[in-house]
Amino acid sequence: MTFCIGFEHWRYGFGFHLIEFSRMADPSFEPGSPGESVIKLGCVIDRGLRESRVVDTESLCILSGKLVWAIRVDLHILDNGGNLIDAANIVALAGLLTFRRPKCSLGGENGQEVIIHPPEDRKREPVW
Repeated sequence: MTFCIGFEHWRYGFGFHLIEFSRMADPSFEPGSPGESVIKLGCVIDRGLRESRVVDTESLCILSGKLVWAIRVDLHILDNGGNLIDAANIVALAGLLTFRRPKCSLGGENGQEVIIHPPEDRKREPVW
């Protein structure tokens, strides 16, 4: 999870996905630029997570118009035994439901400095 410096209209955090098909999963997978199946799988997962609203994107805003959290979901396909869409959706959802983002607050002289608190000081917050 990383900070993103945003534009003035940013009030919501966002997520993006990286899907990697391994040749170990299926010899037909070619290394290099993503093929049609990788792009289609990424679109289905992205649409499913966005439309289900499993992530509260408004809570990912740190400072409206300035800073938001960005969530990245990496999926590495190791076995193509079938039904990749369901398996990838379940794994992405499980990862998001167990993830806890660090608690942060604003401070400093002008109240614009982001302070990320260590987990020992404050309990981490879920993204859902």
